[in-house]
Amino acid sequence: MAPEVLAQQPFTQQADVYAFALVLWEAVTRQKPYAHVKTLKQLQTEVCSMRKRPVIPTEVPESMSKPDPVVKANEKSFLLFPFLIQ
Repeated sequence: MAPEVLAQQPFTQQADVYAFALVLWEAVTRQKPYAHVKTLKQLQTEVCSMRKRPVIPTEVPESMSKPDPVVKANEKSFLLFPFLIQ
């Protein structure tokens, strides 16, 4: 769950991108992110206040683990269905 969603604040489609990234992380690591967390309050503290994020394993290629500066410069360019956000 994206930090802004955990904090019960307004969110955009970027929250979905964050959630999808966590799904990909689970697929690559075959682990649950924040598996050590016992309560929602603890998860909120770690993600929102402490800004903790799952660690990307070193065996993941850099091309998959680093943000693409071209996409970052034009964030809407990566959307497959841009008409959905009009």
